[in-house]
Amino acid sequence: SAAATGPKTVRLVTSAQQPGVTYAISIFGARGAGEPATFRYVPAVLQVVRATSVDSVTTDVSFSEPVEPSSALQPGQYAIAGLTVQSASLQAPDVIRLKTSPQRSGTTYTVIVAGVQSLKGGTVQAGQGDRATFRYVPPISFSKDVQPIFNANCAFAGCHATPDAPFGLRLEAELSYKNLVGVP
Repeated sequence: SAAATGPKTVRLVTSAQQPGVTYAISIFGARGAGEPATFRYVPAVLQVVRATSVDSVTTDVSFSEPVEPSSALQPGQYAIAGLTVQSASLQAPDVIRLKTSPQRSGTTYTVIVAGVQSLKGGTVQAGQGDRATFRYVPPISFSKDVQPIFNANCAFAGCHATPDAPFGLRLEAELSYKNLVGVP
C-alpha cells in the first residue's frame, strides 16, 4: 500500500525486506516519473544493552531488540575473559542467559558478543555496542554473615545481650533480626 506523507513524499508498505538486497521502485502515470529508484535495506545494528550476574555461574545478556535464536544460542558467540561460557539459553526475546564457569566474587567481567543477529536482521558489530560489564556479588545472609559479627562483638552481657541493653537493642541470635530488619 502507499500513502502520501508530504507534497513530494509517498510512504510504501511492503512485505518483509531482506538485508543487503537491492530493490527498485518504478513510478508509472505520475508527472515527473523517470528511471526506477533503487534502495538497499540496511537493518539497525543490534547492541548489547547490559549484562547482569544472576548467580556465581549465570549471567543474563540483554540486547536492544529481540534476537534470532539460531545465532544467539551458540555459546561461542560470547567471550568472557577468565570464564568459560558453557551454554546459552533464551530467557526472554531480548535476553540470553549464559551458564559460565564459576565467577569470582567482586571481579568485574566483560562479555563480548559477536555474530548474534536480531529478528529484523541487524547484527552485533565489533566496537559498536558489542560488550557490557558485570560483577558477581554473592547474596548476604543475615544469619551466616551478619550475626557472627554481633556474636563476636556485641551479643554478650554488658553490651547488647541483656534486658538493659542500650536503647533496648538486643542482638542475640534469636532477637537481632527482628530488632533490626524492617524497624523504622
